Amino acid sequence: MTDTLQTLVQAFDRMAAAYELMARRLASQIEQLEAERTGLRAQLADFSRHQSALLQSNQDLARLTADLSGQVASLQHRAEEVTRQDQLKSELLATVSHELRTPLTSIKGALSVLLAEDPPAPEVRAEFLGIAHQNVERVMRLIGNFLNLTRIEAGQIGITPRSLDLAEVLAAAVGRMRGLAAERRVSLDVETPPGPLPLTGDPEMLESVFSNLLDNAVKFSPEGAPVIVRVEADVRAVTVHVRDRGPGIPPEEVPRVFERFFRGSPAVTRRVPGTGLGLHISKAIVQAHGGRIGVESRIGEGSTFTVTLPREGPPQPA
Repeated sequence: MTDTLQTLVQAFDRMAAAYELMARRLASQIEQLEAERTGLRAQLADFSRHQSALLQSNQDLARLTADLSGQVASLQHRAEEVTRQDQLKSELLATVSHELRTPLTSIKGALSVLLAEDPPAPEVRAEFLGIAHQNVERVMRLIGNFLNLTRIEAGQIGITPRSLDLAEVLAAAVGRMRGLAAERRVSLDVETPPGPLPLTGDPEMLESVFSNLLDNAVKFSPEGAPVIVRVEADVRAVTVHVRDRGPGIPPEEVPRVFERFFRGSPAVTRRVPGTGLGLHISKAIVQAHGGRIGVESRIGEGSTFTVTLPREGPPQPA
């Protein structure tokens, strides 16, 4: 019995020693696994940091790429704008040459007749003097538009406001257009309220506005059609409507008619010469007076340009 117990005790001791050895090995393996897990965690943390840095770099690169794309697009747009402006200047020079050549040729022809060795009859002399005077007015109007454009581009439009009678300004503009209207067999009908139309403004500048509007209306009107100038007035403002019976303006072109150098569709510009400056300059002058200018048009029915001017004149500069 004692030997059996002793044998069991020895067997348990051996088992205990074996378990203890296994426990130490497991503990060692657990420590090793813990160390590996700690290393993996550190590696994972490094990987996360690298991933975040890479993501940030990608975002920075994307922003930089977007910025560069925007700059490239802006430069391309500027290059296209410069090219367009150069083309417009070339077209403008060609148009101006044509616009000046036509009245100067008429002036030269009229003067040649007047200076001939055989003096013309008084009625012929008066006719050719009228032709010369009318074309001098056209040249002066063209030069005046260019001078006004230069002032507008420089931000010095040069408004000199004073008390005036808008009825007299309109009468002067209509008088300047009578010759061109007679040449094109277009009538000028003026409907104004009785009495003066007092307001404050620059009479020369305002006369150029209405001369430009009437010039366009006469040029675009068919033979025998009327150009109607109608004036409305109240205590605060005076509104002038200039209506023609021309071909009208396509709806897609209406928002652009006051742009510099805008000439409309080629079918119209080939038939009616011009520089595309009159309406642009007129808008700048009207706005400098604190007024508004707009247009309504229907294809085949004509166009109506409307100018509204405050009676108190241009706003005071800040």
